[in-house]
Amino acid sequence: MRHLDHLWFVLARLLIVETYHQTRSSTPTSEHLKRYLAFIESQYEVICSASPELLPEMRDVNASDPQSRRSQIEQLVAMRPDCEDGDSWPRASKPFKLVLDRIGDILQGNVNPLELLMENNVLRYFYGSLFIRMDWDGFLSLLSHSNPTLRVLEICAGTGATTAIVLKGLASGHKGRMYTKYTFTDISPGFLPDAKNQFKDHQGIEYTTLDISQCPMKQGFEPESYDLVIASNVLHATPSISETLSNVRRLIAPGGHFLLHEICNPCPFIDYVMGLFPGWWIGEQDGRKDRPYISTERWHNELLEAGFTGNDMVRLDGDDSYFITASILSRPQPKEVSRGDLHLLYRGTISQWARNLEKLLILDGYTVRWCTLQQTPPPGSDVISLIDLEGPFLDDLSSVDFAAFKQCFSALKNVRLLWVTRSIQLECEDPRFGLSLGLVRTCRHEIAEDFVTLEIDQLDGTAIESVIKVLNKMKSQQDKPWLYPDYEFALQGGVIHTPRFQWSTIDDQLVGALDGSESKTLDIGTYGVISSLTWASASPLLALAEDEVEVDVKYVGLNFRDTLVMLGLFGNMSECGVEGSGIVRKVGSGIRNLKVGDHVMLASAGLFSTRKVLPANVCLKLPDNISLQDAATILCVFTTAIHSLVDMGRLQKGQSVLIHAACGGVGLAASKYVK
Repeated sequence: MRHLDHLWFVLARLLIVETYHQTRSSTPTSEHLKRYLAFIESQYEVICSASPELLPEMRDVNASDPQSRRSQIEQLVAMRPDCEDGDSWPRASKPFKLVLDRIGDILQGNVNPLELLMENNVLRYFYGSLFIRMDWDGFLSLLSHSNPTLRVLEICAGTGATTAIVLKGLASGHKGRMYTKYTFTDISPGFLPDAKNQFKDHQGIEYTTLDISQCPMKQGFEPESYDLVIASNVLHATPSISETLSNVRRLIAPGGHFLLHEICNPCPFIDYVMGLFPGWWIGEQDGRKDRPYISTERWHNELLEAGFTGNDMVRLDGDDSYFITASILSRPQPKEVSRGDLHLLYRGTISQWARNLEKLLILDGYTVRWCTLQQTPPPGSDVISLIDLEGPFLDDLSSVDFAAFKQCFSALKNVRLLWVTRSIQLECEDPRFGLSLGLVRTCRHEIAEDFVTLEIDQLDGTAIESVIKVLNKMKSQQDKPWLYPDYEFALQGGVIHTPRFQWSTIDDQLVGALDGSESKTLDIGTYGVISSLTWASASPLLALAEDEVEVDVKYVGLNFRDTLVMLGLFGNMSECGVEGSGIVRKVGSGIRNLKVGDHVMLASAGLFSTRKVLPANVCLKLPDNISLQDAATILCVFTTAIHSLVDMGRLQKGQSVLIHAACGGVGLAASKYVK
């Protein structure tokens, strides 16, 4: 239990007791305020009858004088609890103080409670603190990835608190959006101007009125026109939950989702404020006499009766005792997908995995028939190709098999085909399967048929279930002409992935190309073709030995030897870069002459990497007067010149030297040394 949640209930009890004493002689002017006063009286009786051990904060509260009770309330409202969301408490609790101060005038009809609470956005902040405590980002991210052209309807969006959360969850970064249309509605046009101003920077939003308790079609809405319908703390404010849910279902397209967010736990502090509005008591004839909101269990039953799948998923905003709202995910009952004949295309032998797939397809209602490339499925058929599972079908393809393939696929008419292959785009182990992906893409465009690929990482039960899921999705896509269908799927680690383009900036891509958290190394696609040089991911760095250091390589000297390696004349790319410079990132436990941050000169093979682990004895700390850039050009030429002149040539002071090709690196180093 969060401490702040407990405070809501404590404050509500104090408010109810004080309000009861203030209003005992009041005579409300309207029917809904009479019900409100009856609520105060009934809650007061509950508090008085409760054991002091259960409500210790209420002990002797009735015996205290009015000034003492008010002081307790004001202290509680003004406090800043040391807990999660504690800083928001003073503003969130402000409506209670406003109501308590003006309760007499409100009951007499002299003060409009809505105008009182709308002033200075008090009601907006109240909604945001109590009702908007949900985490929908994961769901919205997955849903919008599956369907980036979502059509979203928010019912009775009001102050826009939920809208802001949903729009954030449907953003793809860099001002990209994962929806084509977002319809902001409210029963009253009064909220729409403020909403237009609040969300003026968001594209694709339309604003209109909607009374969801009435038929939406009579209000200008099209049936089955939304992929996601959101209703946050609004459906309880309708006369009939059943009729309202039926109206919602009519608006959801096949395969769409309904995200319902409602108060589902008795909360007297919410009743204390919201009970002042006429709409709070609208459900009396619907079995909701004391309060308009209902439990998650009743929501499940109401959803089922209205043609939904019930509570597919429920998430509470707190623990079981002190939660306020629940987020409920549901869908319209799916239409029956036609099964019929299904052809399994195979090459030579039928594996046990394929037999298991056949069994599950039969259990799912399909009539399964096996066929080879020599047997063309009839027009209008559904086909699953398993010819890639015995090995890469297109690798070393014989002329006979290729001719059979061309004849079979050229004869396909109005066929939906699911080509099952091994992992290609995610953690590929055999790149030869990539030929199939290119082939199916080509056939899809040339033959203009629904050809879909599914890459699987393991031939197991999960893969079988995924084949059936993708098959049914492929068939259901034909009922959604407004949606560009998915043609490529990949099963990896038990999760089915779909590819998507994402908005990005050039700067992000340049930074991502050399991510500081991952070491890169220079590689070449084809030896002798210098234009095929590229940065590739390096092997993970090993833990440091006590005599090693980890260095961020900043500069690498390019020598003639490196050019010969790249041309393929000898060696390999792992040897490229034998001199360089960098900054020490980590040091082994036994290193004393180097520390993190030192600028060093490097002498080792394979320095064309962004980060290297090297023995400390190949790293030389640089003096302050030598830059990293200069240091990367010193070692090879100067050590060659000094070794040749001193160690091999035994050069002595006063002797003369003839330097051939003195303009080269070694020649310049030799000239500088002998001077």
